[in-house]
Amino acid sequence: MKVQYYVCDLPPDCTDEQLSNLLQPHGAVTAIEWSSPREGSDLRRAVATLETDVAPRRIIDRLNRQCVGAQPVVVTLAVPAKKFGTISNANRRRSQKIARMLAETESGPIGSLAKIIHICGIRFTLRMVKQAFAIEAAGGMMLPDGSRKRTIGGVFFYQARSYLSPAMHAYLFTFHKNNKTKKKAAAPAPQAEAQPDTPKPGSPAGPEPPVVAAAPSPDEALIAARGQLAALREQRRDAQAKLDAVRKGQAKTTGVFSLMKQVVDTQKAIDTLLAEHPALKT
Repeated sequence: MKVQYYVCDLPPDCTDEQLSNLLQPHGAVTAIEWSSPREGSDLRRAVATLETDVAPRRIIDRLNRQCVGAQPVVVTLAVPAKKFGTISNANRRRSQKIARMLAETESGPIGSLAKIIHICGIRFTLRMVKQAFAIEAAGGMMLPDGSRKRTIGGVFFYQARSYLSPAMHAYLFTFHKNNKTKKKAAAPAPQAEAQPDTPKPGSPAGPEPPVVAAAPSPDEALIAARGQLAALREQRRDAQAKLDAVRKGQAKTTGVFSLMKQVVDTQKAIDTLLAEHPALKT
């Protein structure tokens, strides 16, 4: 079968031959079409067509462990498959664990997480988690209107969308909006404005006090911190490995100062997190 893969974060000087070498262990490359880099990045993207008998999600998980040179790549499907099957219970449990790491509690984001894991693979999802925590450790990401910082979950979904092809972006996220529209249309029409209820004898007058959401338990906070610590440590290892490769002459010298700053900043974030949660040291 022929399957198209969306391959991102390729080095700026990546060639057809290098991309083919990355993909050929999984099938025969029949076409490569290059796309423009993401905004603010010089890393390349391409849609590669692969003739293979291996299940697409297995290939995606394998490729999301690979590098071209010292640069880790990010891979998803370029177009939706006709059938993705049913989300497994294991992937639903993974989505709940990752949701706790991202401080997401609503059913909508947790459901979207389960779909991303099911369709894009757990390796892709964890890469987006790692990037989200790295961005948060570097100062966070503002909303387009500059009113406030995105939540860590918001950063995760922003990053995930930026690594999807237009077709996959529409498949994973547009249908969610359509479902909301259908539910809104099916909702009963609002009735005329009701008069305030008259308090019953013996009951206190006035509106009921607002319901205050319960604060996360210490165990949940520690789980989230542990996930953040793992992501920061992996981010630091990646930056240090790239820096070591540059020093040994195994990679280009561009971005050396950025790599050094990334190593220092992630270590500071790790130290801060350990100071806030001493239990993580055990």
